[in-house]
Amino acid sequence: PNPKIQETWELLVSVLGEAERRNGQFQSKTLKERAYANAYLMSPYKSPAAAMLRERLIRGSKTFLERQFMTHIEAAVAENPAEANLGGVPSLVNTIRAFVQLKYLRYGSWSQPNLETPNGQALWAQIYYLLRTGHGHDALKFANESEQYFGPADRQFIAYLGAYLESEDRTLPTPMQERLLADFNQRIRYSSDTVDPYKLTLYKIIGRCELNKRTTPVIGALEDFIWLQLSMIREPKSDTMPQDKYDLADFQALVLKYGSNYFNPNNNNPLQYFQVLIYSQQFERAIHYLSSSKSYTLETVHIAIALTYYGLLRIPSVHRVSDPNPFSTTTDAQGHEVSHYNFTQLIHYQARIMAETYTTEALTYLYQICLNTDLTTAINQEQIALCHNYIQEVVLQARDPKEYSTLLGETRHGTKKIGVIEKYLPLIKIENSGQFVKDITVEIAKSKTKEGRVEEAIQLYSIAEAYNQVVELLNRQLAEAISNPGMQTTGESSSNVPWIRRLIHEYVSDPKVNQMILPKNLETCQILLKLVEFTELYDRAKYEAAISVIEDLDLIPLEADMSMIAKKADKFQGLDECVARNFPDVLLKTMESLYKLYQTLKMSPYDEAGRRDHMNMLKRRARTLMMFAGSIKFRMPADTYAKLNRLDVMIVA
Repeated sequence: PNPKIQETWELLVSVLGEAERRNGQFQSKTLKERAYANAYLMSPYKSPAAAMLRERLIRGSKTFLERQFMTHIEAAVAENPAEANLGGVPSLVNTIRAFVQLKYLRYGSWSQPNLETPNGQALWAQIYYLLRTGHGHDALKFANESEQYFGPADRQFIAYLGAYLESEDRTLPTPMQERLLADFNQRIRYSSDTVDPYKLTLYKIIGRCELNKRTTPVIGALEDFIWLQLSMIREPKSDTMPQDKYDLADFQALVLKYGSNYFNPNNNNPLQYFQVLIYSQQFERAIHYLSSSKSYTLETVHIAIALTYYGLLRIPSVHRVSDPNPFSTTTDAQGHEVSHYNFTQLIHYQARIMAETYTTEALTYLYQICLNTDLTTAINQEQIALCHNYIQEVVLQARDPKEYSTLLGETRHGTKKIGVIEKYLPLIKIENSGQFVKDITVEIAKSKTKEGRVEEAIQLYSIAEAYNQVVELLNRQLAEAISNPGMQTTGESSSNVPWIRRLIHEYVSDPKVNQMILPKNLETCQILLKLVEFTELYDRAKYEAAISVIEDLDLIPLEADMSMIAKKADKFQGLDECVARNFPDVLLKTMESLYKLYQTLKMSPYDEAGRRDHMNMLKRRARTLMMFAGSIKFRMPADTYAKLNRLDVMIVA
């Protein structure tokens, strides 16, 4: 794994305040979801809540830099034991002393001429590095123990350091601040070429001296520079003089002034500038910047989710959500610039890519959109609607129909199996869980129907327990099977008539399912199944059996008077379209069956009375069928009626 990625996550852990962990386990209560949302997203910039949050996040950033630097010191001393000359007990102070010696002591001489070493030790450097590694009280203790080695003019510094550490916001009392500034201006400010650079830096940090100068000679690495800026930042008070002002907004402006070209000059280390943006609490810009690097697409998404979870990523207002540019800025009522990043757009893009291979995993990304549902009513509703639409879109993308049952669940033989969407419905703000899955499944089924993917649509309607729609689709498939007998298949298919028969039997046998299907649709299905059977028998030249099916159906009168023919014609008007559109073909095949039977009898060499009676019966049936056809002639193609007429003449003549 990329160590810079691990470092970035460790930075976020520290900034967010989730640092109390050991061996991967949290040692205290973790922060709640949206812990910072109220202060960061909902509170005015100058509100106490927002100011306290900024200070807290700064402390988290400093803590990371301090621990990181301590690790660096320990590694440097361990790798160079002879030069470091740690000796004695490997205490914190001894480790810092060894590091300073490793850095500056060469063959018994100090390579930095301005270091003050009254007792053979670089006192100011050791105090600075104790402070730099987050050990302020150890620095104070060391200063007190070394008081005898301080010059008379420098002993007041110990009091400054003590007051600095005691202050919650690291601000000296006004009288002491004034004395420190006077001391600094008199002895240090104009002697920067000769004064100990660590003394200069310590005075600068504790007294916030020369705020217009952003660095000192001891600040070398980028991390040192960032730590110094964070150490100098204070939330301005009402009586803060302009020359004493250096707040987070000033640091943010400084970072933007330098820009990515400064922090990532070769464009090969985007995480470095990303980290700087995190240190400066420019979370939206950070995500926008990292998202432009294809090497860190997934990291961008995951970090954005983490920031959103804690409430540290602003999303655009409703009217900006469709903007193709995910990053935008506005100005609040106090004139402060506010950044926004379209988190929903980022998640949607990631989910669409992932859905091509990992549908279930893609859904888990979409669930995160509903983290942003504690904002304004309009934004909340919009985020929920987008989340639900994207979930539907991902399910539509599923390439293997077998995934539908995994995603949406299924009911088999009265037993319901919950799908992954229903399992996590609380995450997407759904109260009526069953209804949501049904609604989304029905919408997808409609889409599949329009695409002509009928078998998938039937499966989806079944999952949604929309059994009436299943039967409607089956009726269409049966009607198609009658028109095109060759399309019938085997297996569990919508064109497999035996399977359809079993399914319909299963529906009818289950009272709960049966009552969810319109009786007319069930009746139509039964008629169509019979007509399919008739067509199959006709195609196999089983004409007697085919006519028996028609008789059982009792839709086409074969032996009836005019009143019965009229009744059957009236009943025809109420038949479902799936039946009615196949009726001309059924009539023609019925007449052809009568003709084939008649011809067989006519060609028989025997002249018994039974044969003649049977032929006369076939003539009557043909005549009756023709009269019925005449009564529904307006629903029949002209050529079909003409064929019927010819066959009738050939039988009756």
